[in-house]
Amino acid sequence: LSYTASLIYWLFRGTGVPIVFTASITADADDARNNLTAAIRKARSAAPGVYVILGDGVYSPVNLRFERIADGGFRNWNLDGPVHRGTSLLSEDMPRNVPELRELLEGAIRKVFIARVFPGMQAESLIAVMNAGARYLLLELYDSGTANLRESPFSLREAFRFAREEGIRCFCTSQQEGIVDFSGYVTSHELWKDGAIPMGSLTTESAYTRLLAAIMTAGNEEEVTQMMEEADADIGC
Repeated sequence: LSYTASLIYWLFRGTGVPIVFTASITADADDARNNLTAAIRKARSAAPGVYVILGDGVYSPVNLRFERIADGGFRNWNLDGPVHRGTSLLSEDMPRNVPELRELLEGAIRKVFIARVFPGMQAESLIAVMNAGARYLLLELYDSGTANLRESPFSLREAFRFAREEGIRCFCTSQQEGIVDFSGYVTSHELWKDGAIPMGSLTTESAYTRLLAAIMTAGNEEEVTQMMEEADADIGC
């Protein structure tokens, strides 16, 4: 749900009608029925935009995080207020039929790889992914944006150098709730120097779908990078 709702938000948030997502968090039929009923009511009454309805909650489709199997198991991270509408990334000359959109989306998916950075992660694993065809890396870093860049067998420095030399773009989110800010740590400065781009307040799910939408709609890789650099300000954060 966090991926689907945010992808639709980036592509169709300029919609002239309400688009409402819902789900059943548990196997309880009453839970599903109540959520579906609430979603239908929202679709009948809401202003145009993209919404997620779960239980008594109305959530923004962007920065939606699944945290646990329970009522209230979803939560919006890093938002100052509701975000439901904006300017869609799809331009007027983009295809609107399903086969062409599917082809664009599948082509974008093949170019992106998400990796959660963990202690002991080695540069060779990311280099192998890039050699296999990934043109964009989305890395979930620690805290507000740190990773191991020391001169050791478990440093990621060589992976970032390889990416820079090959023209592969690296975008960074956080495993924790918070803002990815490369100004606070020495290792973050190293990441920035090697071309990694912090995604600010965006969660991994929303950064990933923003990246897919950007690849689908941009004319070149520079435009993709620009769309990603503007993403944080685009949702008012």
